[in-house]
Amino acid sequence: MRPWLVDEILWPARPHPARRAGALSADEHGRLHTALRRTLRSAVRAGRVPPRRSWLTGRRDDPGASCPRCGTALCRKRLAGRGTVSCPDCRPAPTAGGET
Repeated sequence: MRPWLVDEILWPARPHPARRAGALSADEHGRLHTALRRTLRSAVRAGRVPPRRSWLTGRRDDPGASCPRCGTALCRKRLAGRGTVSCPDCRPAPTAGGET
């Protein structure tokens, strides 16, 4: 899956990109499933990840890129060999125990 698509699926579901799927609650799995379906449906219709201002894709390459939800500056990291963009306020990093 393309890195931008992964970010767009994770962003509305809100788990941090470093969280393991096995550490998610049933509610978080449900939100992730819903986000996956909605994001893929929109991307397939558009033939790509649409650069909507309400999505990360519409802002990620802006100078001083900010979260479409809260306005916090977006963070760029490398996780599991891929680049990712995330909002540190909307999607806090997992604690040492793996939970947020």
